[in-house]
Amino acid sequence: MDNNKFKIGDRVRLVDTKDENLAVYHHYLNKTGTILSMGLSRCASVKFDVDGTIWSPYLHNLELAEKVETLSDIKQGDVITLRNGDKLIVADENRLVDLNQYNTNPCYNLSDFQPDLTYHEDNKHYLEFDIVKVERYRATGNTIFDRNKETKKMTVSEICKELGYNVEIIKESEEK
Repeated sequence: MDNNKFKIGDRVRLVDTKDENLAVYHHYLNKTGTILSMGLSRCASVKFDVDGTIWSPYLHNLELAEKVETLSDIKQGDVITLRNGDKLIVADENRLVDLNQYNTNPCYNLSDFQPDLTYHEDNKHYLEFDIVKVERYRATGNTIFDRNKETKKMTVSEICKELGYNVEIIKESEEK
């Protein structure tokens, strides 16, 4: 697992890789924590939830603790944000309650969504209802899913204007 898999603030779990150095910290195995900083030596400072201890395990001893990749990963109590800004809470295994409204009449059901978190089979007509964010407040209050921003097409002159300096585009294999 490489350094790009994690970032500061990620929720992680310490996993058993049969590393002798972990024997001292056996009581942290399968325990979760939050990455506070990333080291250059393939380590990360992690604050563990169980007792607040800060320890720096190797990145290969960590895995993401909570992640949402499909609809089946969503749990009761999760707060879902749709592309149109609506916030919904998962009330039970299928019913969603709109947090922007003061009634309990659900506007959506989980069964309305596809496994990839898009709203409908005919997605091109329903993009505004795609799930773009999932938050799990009852455990950590951290965002556990955030759809990547859509790709923005730009010309070289637009990129230079955004950056505030000139750039030259080269092929990946060319030296800088």
